[in-house]
Amino acid sequence: MSQTPAQRERDSTQEVTRGDTDARLPPPNSFTIHPPQWVIDAFIEHVRETGEPETFPSITTTTPPKNSPVRFIKRLPIIDRKKRRDGQEAPCAICSPTSPKFIKNGVLAWYPEEGAIRAIGPECGDTLFGGNHYAQAFADLKKREHEDWLVDFLTLNLTKLVSILAALNALEEAAIEALRLYKQLHQRVPRILKKLREIKRQGGHLIVTIVQERRGRADDNDVRAIGPRGITTRDSEYDAYDERFGQLPETTALLTHFDPVAELNECRDALLELPRPEDEEAAFNWVCNESPDPARLEETVRKLRKGAHGYLQIASRLDSFMAFFDPSLFDALDRWGSHPENDFQLSASAEGGRFHLKHQVKWFDKEEVVLRPDFEKLRKRGQLPGFDQP
Repeated sequence: MSQTPAQRERDSTQEVTRGDTDARLPPPNSFTIHPPQWVIDAFIEHVRETGEPETFPSITTTTPPKNSPVRFIKRLPIIDRKKRRDGQEAPCAICSPTSPKFIKNGVLAWYPEEGAIRAIGPECGDTLFGGNHYAQAFADLKKREHEDWLVDFLTLNLTKLVSILAALNALEEAAIEALRLYKQLHQRVPRILKKLREIKRQGGHLIVTIVQERRGRADDNDVRAIGPRGITTRDSEYDAYDERFGQLPETTALLTHFDPVAELNECRDALLELPRPEDEEAAFNWVCNESPDPARLEETVRKLRKGAHGYLQIASRLDSFMAFFDPSLFDALDRWGSHPENDFQLSASAEGGRFHLKHQVKWFDKEEVVLRPDFEKLRKRGQLPGFDQP
């Protein structure tokens, strides 16, 4: 690891396009040391352009010895049969050197004892030769690929940490204001909130069921179902119907626990433990210093992603909280709560930035709250940067 992703891309492009690439490519069985990156890039490009890994000038197409050590270097692109001259699948140097074998999941493999690179298909080495060293080579490749991805991801995105922190900091006033209002609601009108949560669990519909007596007597021999559309006794017959007043929104204001300030602090605290490189080069240097410990890189990526996800989650929960402060909802609550057939009397109003809720059982038993949201604070949001993918 000595180059940033941008440097690797630039240098490999220069190598591949400089002069006649095919004339410079090493002959087969000449790779006594790991194949250079420009050769690997040239091979991958050859496969993309022709669909023929077996015609690459440096490739070895003969079957390897049974116990030849192997190291998987690179996954092959999916073979495009339309680009192949024979229109067939690609041959596998292990099990099918001269006939079609695979389209996808091929691998470029290096055999250091022979100095050879081969294009092989999936899952055939151990099947033919026994043992598990081909499976182990694939496991090693997956591990290296993941570690390379960690390096590239952090090189590209670690510089965005400052911007993620700034976006989270921009939520602070909204979080503090939401928590203030939430505490007022839950401290002053707990019975109202309990009732609204109960309604929410049942679908969120603000409904009053009206029962009316129907004129005339029911026939004693007429057996009717007892239910919301027909309640029958020996002397009277009743009809029941629902009168609807509105729908409770999905809102964090009704949750039994909501603390956006604590959520915000948790996100920021985790990010403050990470380095803050000024540019991609500084990020790459930090990653290189930490690369012997992939677990450290993994944890850094996790925290970086968690910080960005935390911003989105907190902002969404704050938006959901504001959904409660809708004048049309308070109007619906008032019409529902003041209906004479409603067994839970509630008055609600929203006027001049004041949101009022009152529930009274008796003159000495009531709960009431007047909320004055600061919407300017509640609407404050930051600018979250997106992640660049390697």
